[in-house]
Amino acid sequence: MSDIPPKDAPLPDTLKLRNGWIASLLMTGLCIAFVLISIGYVIAGKGMLAIFAIVVFIPGIWLGIEHIRTEGSYILLEPHQFTRGVYGHVRTWSWKEVSSFRAETYKGKKGIWCRLDKGDTGDDILIESGSRNPEELADLLNRFRQRAIGERFTSL
Repeated sequence: MSDIPPKDAPLPDTLKLRNGWIASLLMTGLCIAFVLISIGYVIAGKGMLAIFAIVVFIPGIWLGIEHIRTEGSYILLEPHQFTRGVYGHVRTWSWKEVSSFRAETYKGKKGIWCRLDKGDTGDDILIESGSRNPEELADLLNRFRQRAIGERFTSL
């Protein structure tokens, strides 16, 4: 995760959070292994399925290499949209649907949680797990959200 600016520092235009690169490394290794096995099948004349496997796994290799090269997968938080991946699950929503962020253990998982304004979900969503400073990150996300809402209303 990137450094969290102090409370008295001005908020940046975009927040940049980093996921761990270990998952990217493992995924890249699996994709490379599948491609090598598939190439072996193609050489042995075992059929076209291996060629499809190669085509499917090459983007996975490229994505994993990019994540490792940048020391992890980055998620950009912008004022009008928030996208966060948590262990393979990606949630996207508009800022106006998020009422607050908080750091606590909830449903047995410690991390940063957000509450959605929409009543139909009836649940909170884990957006950051295992961060080094969950309280500071939750505060930063709340301040960033408030600024984004303020910018939206002043631009109308």
